[in-house]
Amino acid sequence: MGLAEQTGQAARSLAVRALVTGASSGIGRAVAEQLLADGWDVLGLSRTYPKGMLEYERFSWHHGDLLTGYGVNHLHHRLANGLDAVVHAAAMQGPIGPVDETRSQDWLDCIRVNLIGTYRVVSVALPFLQQSADGRLLLFSGGGAFNARPEYSAYAVAKAGVVSLMETLATELPPNVTVNCVSPGWVPTPMNGHPDAPSPEKDRAVACVMHLLSPETRGLTGRTISAEYDGWQSLNQQTIPLMGKMGTRARHKVWPMNVDGSFVYRSDGSDVAEVV
Repeated sequence: MGLAEQTGQAARSLAVRALVTGASSGIGRAVAEQLLADGWDVLGLSRTYPKGMLEYERFSWHHGDLLTGYGVNHLHHRLANGLDAVVHAAAMQGPIGPVDETRSQDWLDCIRVNLIGTYRVVSVALPFLQQSADGRLLLFSGGGAFNARPEYSAYAVAKAGVVSLMETLATELPPNVTVNCVSPGWVPTPMNGHPDAPSPEKDRAVACVMHLLSPETRGLTGRTISAEYDGWQSLNQQTIPLMGKMGTRARHKVWPMNVDGSFVYRSDGSDVAEVV
């Protein structure tokens, strides 16, 4: 039994209807499969056909392209029966190389998919999420969101924008809808040239997502959680209130929770860390 399967069984979510983007491969497909295994109804959005996924009774597919917006604006027709969670995993790597050696069109396409595409999905889904008693919106951070990522400028800029959008939404949305970012760490997927195969890194990312959709993390909002470095397994209704002590510097680093569940925060804005 994989890590994602163990976590999904141990922390089954209250929600039952999910939209998963990027559902044809990579992390998105793995998340969709885990949700289906846990009894969710899943609507998958992807640019390419998700081979084998339609064999699942509770899975349906919507063709959409985040680059052009094709199909995305019509999602509301597929969400009319309700929506409890969105896992927005679709992304593209974008041009690789120094800024002055990239093509403007490639650079802009990366922004359109990773940032504007995120906005498009969120704006269509939010009216339905707000009707849920416990709506969850999970976006994906990535390399360069919190620091420089040489030769991946478009991807880094887009992911920094996604984090800022998430934090803004956390201040705008009603209490029944929470929004967070997952920083999955490096995962071998087709996006970075690897076969779409099982891996410990993918299992870890999926397990983190499932925990952030579970009843244990209800009320957590406005945070970026690192699947690789943060102690997300210790997030629960007892530890989440302690996050209020962290201050306001979360933008500058991944949310600092130790693997053992203790918290690192700067209580007065200084560079001296405290552990509680």
